[in-house]
Amino acid sequence: MPNPSSDPDPDVVRTVLAYFVRNRKAADTVEGIARWRLSEEQVNRNLQQVDAAISWLVEQGLLEEVRPASSEVPVFRLNQERHAEAVRY
Repeated sequence: MPNPSSDPDPDVVRTVLAYFVRNRKAADTVEGIARWRLSEEQVNRNLQQVDAAISWLVEQGLLEEVRPASSEVPVFRLNQERHAEAVRY
């Protein structure tokens, strides 16, 4: 994943994390998560903002990056060991 040059938008971080908290077994690509946000939340955010939020959440240990053997595109999921912390966030 590209290294974002600035901190992610806190609202995007909360929205992405809330999705994973509500859907504990969810796993998706950055593009898939961005598409979900754009359609479900009807928010005009771009892929770069979601990418920055996901990068930050991975760095914080709240999300995990997984590289399925069948794909070179990473997917992200909630770190089950940090669920309670994600809920508090």
